Amino acid sequence: MKNLLLSLSLVAFSASFGHAQTPEGVPASATKLDAAGIRQLYQGAYASFDNKQNKVTLTGEIFYDLKGGYALGTYVWDKKDAGIFKGKIRLKGDRFCYKSPNDPETCTDVWLDGKTYYEVDAKGKITSIDKLLEVPSAPKDAKKLKPDELLALVKGKRVLVAIFDYGKPLVADVKWDLKKKASVGKYIFAKEEGKANVKYTIEGDQFCFVTGGKKNCYDYYATENGFIEVNAKGEVHGVSVFR
Repeated sequence: MKNLLLSLSLVAFSASFGHAQTPEGVPASATKLDAAGIRQLYQGAYASFDNKQNKVTLTGEIFYDLKGGYALGTYVWDKKDAGIFKGKIRLKGDRFCYKSPNDPETCTDVWLDGKTYYEVDAKGKITSIDKLLEVPSAPKDAKKLKPDELLALVKGKRVLVAIFDYGKPLVADVKWDLKKKASVGKYIFAKEEGKANVKYTIEGDQFCFVTGGKKNCYDYYATENGFIEVNAKGEVHGVSVFR
């Protein structure tokens, strides 16, 4: 709801600047954002993306922290390879700029149409079509998994994880090691990244993890291609997707 209200307020805010000629592929109803509008849109945003700069598909989900100067998320490349990523972001005049670790910086104009926004390069070509997302709510109708069901579900599988209740976004690329009773792999948290190795215990129908010296226990619910973790407050802790 927060992102929906944000996008609606941006439309009203930006309309006062009038419409420039829309690039090919951008709806005529879209509004070109200035620096203030871009700042409002990207700060703290969570979105899906469909990158158009490659001959193959590149899609995923992304979290932005414009004040912190970074973005991070999960990706699927050519519907085959998948993983986690981070990049540097900034404003340059009325343009949004992104730089991944191994590529040159790309700066784009930003056009907003409802909850969808278009990043457009200096040649007028769309580089990415993105859509604002809301933080997921705890599932109402999904099947709650018992510990043995969850362990059977994750055995031998790789999962991409997005964590929502740490104050800042965290993404991880992990497997559950059932012998060591740990989630192992790699993670990115804000500007920090490293190896993940978080042990779990089973307490009743919940899985409990100790991070930062604090134990947290979660309920688990099955989804079509993964599972959702719900914390003690009834809020979504994380969403895991099988890859």
